[in-house]
Amino acid sequence: MNRPAFAVLLAAGVTIASAQTAIPTFHCLSLYWDPPDGAANVACNVEYRAAGETAWRKGLDLWYAGDVLGDAWDSQYRGSLVGLKPGTGYEVRLTLPSGASSTVAARTWSEAFKVKKTIMVAGGGSMLTTSEGGSEQDGYVVYDGTGATIDVNNGADQCVLVNHDYVIIRGLALKRGKIHGVNVNGKNHVVVEGCDISGWGQLRDTYNGVDYGKSYNAGVYLPAASKTVVIQGNKIHHPRYQSNVWNLIPTQAHPEGPGAITGPSNTSGSAVVQGNYVIRYNDIYSDDNHLFHDCMHSGANFTTEGFPGPDCDIYCNMLSHSADDAIEADGGGRNVRIWGNYSSHVFLHISVAPASVGPVYVFRNVLNRNLNPLSPSLWTCFKRGGRNGTEKGRAYFIHNTALRDDQYGANNMMQSGNYDAPLIEVISRNNLIITRNYSIEGSTEGCVNSSFDYDFLNKPMHGNVPAGSETHGIIGKAPQWRSGHGPSAEDGGRYQLAQGSPGHDDGVALDNFNDGFEGSAPDMGAQEYDSPDMKFGTAAWDGPKALTAPKGLSYATNPATYEIGVDIGSNVVSVTGEVDSFTVSPPLPEGLTLDKTAGTVTGTPAGAAAQAGYAVTAFNGAGSCTVLLTITVHGPASAARAVAGRLERAPDEETVSLYGLNGRLVRRVNATAMKRLSPGPAIPAGLYIMAVDRNGASVQSRIVIPENGRR
Repeated sequence: MNRPAFAVLLAAGVTIASAQTAIPTFHCLSLYWDPPDGAANVACNVEYRAAGETAWRKGLDLWYAGDVLGDAWDSQYRGSLVGLKPGTGYEVRLTLPSGASSTVAARTWSEAFKVKKTIMVAGGGSMLTTSEGGSEQDGYVVYDGTGATIDVNNGADQCVLVNHDYVIIRGLALKRGKIHGVNVNGKNHVVVEGCDISGWGQLRDTYNGVDYGKSYNAGVYLPAASKTVVIQGNKIHHPRYQSNVWNLIPTQAHPEGPGAITGPSNTSGSAVVQGNYVIRYNDIYSDDNHLFHDCMHSGANFTTEGFPGPDCDIYCNMLSHSADDAIEADGGGRNVRIWGNYSSHVFLHISVAPASVGPVYVFRNVLNRNLNPLSPSLWTCFKRGGRNGTEKGRAYFIHNTALRDDQYGANNMMQSGNYDAPLIEVISRNNLIITRNYSIEGSTEGCVNSSFDYDFLNKPMHGNVPAGSETHGIIGKAPQWRSGHGPSAEDGGRYQLAQGSPGHDDGVALDNFNDGFEGSAPDMGAQEYDSPDMKFGTAAWDGPKALTAPKGLSYATNPATYEIGVDIGSNVVSVTGEVDSFTVSPPLPEGLTLDKTAGTVTGTPAGAAAQAGYAVTAFNGAGSCTVLLTITVHGPASAARAVAGRLERAPDEETVSLYGLNGRLVRRVNATAMKRLSPGPAIPAGLYIMAVDRNGASVQSRIVIPENGRR
């Protein structure tokens, strides 16, 4: 978060087919690559490694988007890496079967924000408007209201208006904003954390004595122009007015009302949503008289925009009391990751209908009650499908758990948002889905480019599902929960199958999504056997982190000796703590490059260099640390071998040249002098030979064979 969200190409030693891009968040990288020989039937292999690692790990293959949208997102490989460590440099290598390859370096956001200045907020009855902001170089301005309350009592449109970039709003209780709790107001690099937000919203109408609120009134409002926003560790609850459930009001069949976190109401998609949001560790809850429209949503659902925008993460939130969706991530869905959330007391848990650009990843979420006491209908776990041909992007559903087949359970696992629209580009693996009626509800139009397998489904599939679905799945059985786990755990984080239960060790390995599983195969469902309890909402948040200087900087190879014209590969760095950038002084030998993001040294030496030290320094907002990297570059390895007192082979030239270890000419010697060193046949042109004295010791010079290579 302290760095711009861009990546740096590693040019040296890489076959570049076309530049790739990696856009980071705390735990993920969004990957984009458009090589000229890409195609839907050509797999794109993903490998990655963290700074300090030498071995590559595999990621899930990227998805190829063909010519489907008629815009810039066609003919491109897209996908994500997940489960990464914050504040860490990574290398990512993409490869096609043809050998075309691209490698990119990127650094995940630091969870410890660089702070320029802290302004203490006393609270009161007036709106807080930010008076100054920070910058990438200087860090954030923190508005710290820990323990303070701002209650505008409907006298201002919002409790907090953000008017600057690089701002942190921290620790405030925010009450009774006329429209919003916090308005991010189109600003960038904004953090809202540790706040308690309630009582916001405007009156829409009254029906049967109940006051209903307006949609797009939000606890935290995210205009389309805002980019790189973090909403974490907040309690967002009890808006001022109610939301109507489905078909309750004759003139308003669809739910309408306030939301906890919302984007713009624009329904045409003309407002380009910038995205790169992280929404995590929030408690979003209410009661039956103050329901949310959706806990999270925006307009422009059936466009390439929508909520939350591209390159976003929504994870480890506690979500409840929605008249419609817990998470409505409808729209573009371009590298959107939704994981580790707990939802209950909602009409529908997670909607990605459509993901018009894709891909979107929905994984390891726990879904409890589909219950709204004001509405007799209980719907689905996951909504897919779109309208007007908008459903073009891929959606992955991996390792999710739905808990109930009683009166509180969902009707089915997945259903199209429009009953006559097909389920398109759905990949379902390793889910544990307990529902009331059916598992997968195929529409009248069936499924297109979709695959369902290795899922635990307690109910049969229904409708037009793909032939061969769930060949390795478990259908029609009941799970056996480990003691203290399952539906009775509610939001307690314990959802493990018992050893020996169907679904235990019955999943399929998926690179980067279930690495390190126990047993012969992954377990189906959100939680692997013997893994720690899952945590949701503010219980999962450790609070603000203090930034500390990096330490323990080192390189995998130090000292390092290289040869002219030979690719050195990657000399990777290891460091404790988070790093914003790396520098080196003096400049590295010609042909070698220090990646300023990852700290990796790469390249092909272009000339000889005497042994020297190069000070590499790792920086962040709290300080720096330095290591002296020792590098020597010499000429090509000799085919001749030095032995005591003589050279095993040597040329018989009229004139040869002696070069020092620094590559500079020392002197020229004639054939007679050369023969006194050692007689022998000629060797290939251009090779260096180490000369030795009569005692067998190196004389610190090299003999260069002339280019003509004659004897």
